[in-house]
Amino acid sequence: MALKPKKAEQQQGKLKYGIYGKAGSGKTFTALLFAEWLAKEEKKRILFVNTEPGGTDFYTVKVKEREVHPDAFDFDRIDTKQILEVRDYIPTIDTTTYGVLIIDSASHLWDSANGLYTGRLTSEGTMPINAYSKIKKPFRQLLDNARAADIHFIICGREQNEFERHSATDWEFKGTRMRAEKETGHEPDITCQMFQTRNLDTKEFKISMYVEKDHSGLFQGKTIDWPKGDTVKPWYDLIRGATPATVQTIEQAIEADLALQAREDDRFKTERAALFTQIRDSMLRANTHDELRTAWSLTQGKKMRLGDEAYEALEAIKDGEKVRLQAQAGRS
Repeated sequence: MALKPKKAEQQQGKLKYGIYGKAGSGKTFTALLFAEWLAKEEKKRILFVNTEPGGTDFYTVKVKEREVHPDAFDFDRIDTKQILEVRDYIPTIDTTTYGVLIIDSASHLWDSANGLYTGRLTSEGTMPINAYSKIKKPFRQLLDNARAADIHFIICGREQNEFERHSATDWEFKGTRMRAEKETGHEPDITCQMFQTRNLDTKEFKISMYVEKDHSGLFQGKTIDWPKGDTVKPWYDLIRGATPATVQTIEQAIEADLALQAREDDRFKTERAALFTQIRDSMLRANTHDELRTAWSLTQGKKMRLGDEAYEALEAIKDGEKVRLQAQAGRS
């Protein structure tokens, strides 16, 4: 099918959000604040995929001493660390009931994906580089499913430092990212880093959110102190009412490309066979050496197109026809 350009329009009907940070930086709490606000707007419920036992328990009860949101959060929860289970469950979510999906934590699911590798390790006890293609596949599929789902999606993960190695002893600090498959932070439309700071004089602390990536450009590069539920409102207002686009997964794209490649291969084989037949028949019809040379000239510049096997077969036919014509000339 030929590609057909059309006028670009808003097709992102749901927010796809990434939040990462150190332990205690406020990732889960902030995700629940955002989810609660979004779920209220959608008039639906929150679905929380919990990979850490007890990780959300205190958020299910009222804590009056909790200055920010002392009331209990209302959400449904699934407890699992199995990445394949979560990957396959996402497309089955009832989006008439659930409006927001939280996965916390991506880091645990990434560990689960790593556990799928059962092959040999390197001499240093690490996985070989070529193992990561198999490890990354289910994690990428999970992210594809979440992006394609007609649901607001928030994925949380632990923070990991990134270094670039220049020599055995020289490492350069490059920054931080979510501890998961390396491209995870690039999948959501908005990715934020959470951090907690403390005033040494007053002993007071605050939770802040640095907007590391923002496709909308609303808060790119900005820091928001004490993010609240309605912090997501400006983003939500941009997509409110948009018709969600059909998101093609990498697997679907590969499958479509393979089908297209198969059709191209079939066409190439048909054209190669037709060319072979044309040259072969021309040589077999030759009654003189000049006609044979003319027929053989059809192979000029077409050796790669014919392929080695077909070209060698034509050479054998040419040599055989040359012998036939010589014998014919001797008899006449």
